[in-house]
Formats: sequence, C-alpha cells, structure tokens
Amino acid sequence: QNYGLQFDGTGAFLDCGKHETLNINTDLTLEVFLRPGQFSRGRGILARDTGGDSKQRTPYTLAFDSAGRLVFRFQDKDGNFQTFSTTAFAQQNVSTRVAATRKRETQTYRISDSEIKTLSWYSIGLHVGNVSEFFIYAVDEATKSAVLELKKTTPDINKIKAGSDRSPEIGRSNAATLIGRDAGSFFNGIIGEVRI
Repeated sequence: QNYGLQFDGTGAFLDCGKHETLNINTDLTLEVFLRPGQFSRGRGILARDTGGDSKQRTPYTLAFDSAGRLVFRFQDKDGNFQTFSTTAFAQQNVSTRVAATRKRETQTYRISDSEIKTLSWYSIGLHVGNVSEFFIYAVDEATKSAVLELKKTTPDINKIKAGSDRSPEIGRSNAATLIGRDAGSFFNGIIGEVRI
C-alpha cells in the first residue's frame, strides 16, 4: 500500500482518543514512517497530551526541532521535562523512519562482600533513518555517572556507590494521544505509518 496522511503544519492532526493502553509511562517504542516537509519551526509528530491539565504529566512526545533533529521528551512524576535530541538530521521531503525507545534497566553490582549496589535507569534510543543514538535517563547526574561507570572494564567503586537507589518514575496522562502534533507545534509533511 502506498498511502499516507498529509499534514499542513498549521492545525491538522489526528486525535487517537484517551484509551489507557496508550498511557505508557514504562518501556516504550514509538516508530513512525514519514516524509517531513518544512522544518521552519519545531514540528510535532506524536504525543500523549495533557489536555492543559497541570496535574497530568506527558509520558511521551516525539517531534522535530527547527533544524530537523529528532526530539524525544517526557515528564517525570514531578513534572520536570526530560529531553533527548539527535545530532542526526532528517531530510526535508525524503521518506524516512524515525523511532524512539525507552527501556528500563536494573543492574546489581557487588561493592564488597557485605555491600551490594542496585541501580535502575532507562536506556533511551533515538533513530533517524539508519543512524541510532543512545542516552541514559536516571534520577540524577550521580546515578547517570554510576551507570556509565558500570559499563567500564574496571569501574570506579566510589562513583558506583554515589549513585542513588531510587528508580526514575515517568509521569502519566489521561488525555488524548495525538498524531501530527505535540503541545506546541503541528507536523508538516506526510505520515505513512505509526507504531506504538
């Protein structure tokens, strides 16, 4: 099948409703096949909206910035936005695949015979065409540093000990899931397929 929906970038979008199955604040994959038009300003692709309710939290939003970089954002349970952006650019008027993944990970590290440290974080992956970039979302910078330290052949135990035992928590929203927009901008171009 060769079809898609044309979005004009000025107000057209799809409202996918408020179904709870789309209120995803844990592991997540967003994948969109599209042909972006203009990037003159940020362009929303897909979002779980808050409906303007300050008590709701955005569990995911996917957009392009004004240069064509892919941006994945969400709010933690306290309402702070966590933003991840690619260095790779989508090309205007070229069909491509973009995706964002969020996967919770936990690892236990033996500090000594009597001390064990457990760290939890989310691995974030952003994909534009064949280019993939990866990030870490943890409750604080010390924990992020501890997670990076775990990946080394001979980790610094003091850096691991400095990491928090708390797990990061992502917000939830009972508002609608939207295709072709986010809270501040509308998509310009063609969206052929969306997978959540």
